[in-house]
Amino acid sequence: MSTIKSSAENLTLNADGANNDIKFQSNGSEVASIDQAGLVTATTFAGSGASLTAIPAANLTGTLPAIDGSNLTGVSGGKVLQVVMGSSSTAKISSSATYQDTGLSAAITPSASGSKVLVIVNHTGAEKDAGNVYTNQRLKLLRGSTEILETSDHILTGVNAAAYFDGPNMAYLDSPSTTSATTYKTTFRSSSGYGNTYVMLGGTSTIILMEISA
Repeated sequence: MSTIKSSAENLTLNADGANNDIKFQSNGSEVASIDQAGLVTATTFAGSGASLTAIPAANLTGTLPAIDGSNLTGVSGGKVLQVVMGSSSTAKISSSATYQDTGLSAAITPSASGSKVLVIVNHTGAEKDAGNVYTNQRLKLLRGSTEILETSDHILTGVNAAAYFDGPNMAYLDSPSTTSATTYKTTFRSSSGYGNTYVMLGGTSTIILMEISA
C-alpha cells in the first residue's frame, strides 16, 4: 500500500491551471474528483452519524430514487392508489320520511381486497318550502345497498318562508373488502308532514372515492 502523508502540516493537493480537477482513481478507474469550486463528485458516498450532514443541498448532484413504501424500512401502506369522482347538478325534492336517491354516486374497483376507500361527499345547498316553520333533513351514505353512514337531523327553519342552507357534507373511511366494482351513493329524506325538502341546489355536488393501500 502506498500512502501520501503529512504529519507536520496540512497536506496540499494542487491541480494548477484552468478547469483542472483533482482526480482520484482506483484500479485505473476514476472514483471521485474535486473541481475548482470545491464540488465533490464520487461514484459512492458512505458514512454514519453526522458524516454527511454538512454538505449543502446545492452541492449534491444526481437523481434521487422515488420515495414510497418500498424504499423505507418498516414503512408500508397508506398510499393513494386511485381516485374516482362522481357529480350531479340536478336538484332533488322529497316530502317523505322514506329515504330517496339523490342521484349522486360513483363506482370504484379496488385493486386489493385489503384496501380502504376514503369517501368524501360535498352536497350543495338544501332548502325547505314556504308555509312550513321547519323541516328536518337527513342524508345517508351507502355502499351498494349497505348503509355505512347517516347524518343527524339537519333542521331547516325559515319561519313560514322558504329558506336556503349550505348542504351537509360527509367523509368516511370504508373497508369494502372486495376487488369487485363497488358503487357509493347518497340518499336523503324529509320529515313526514312538514312539506318539501330539497338537496343539491345552486351548484354541482360531488362524491370522491380514494383507494388507500393497506
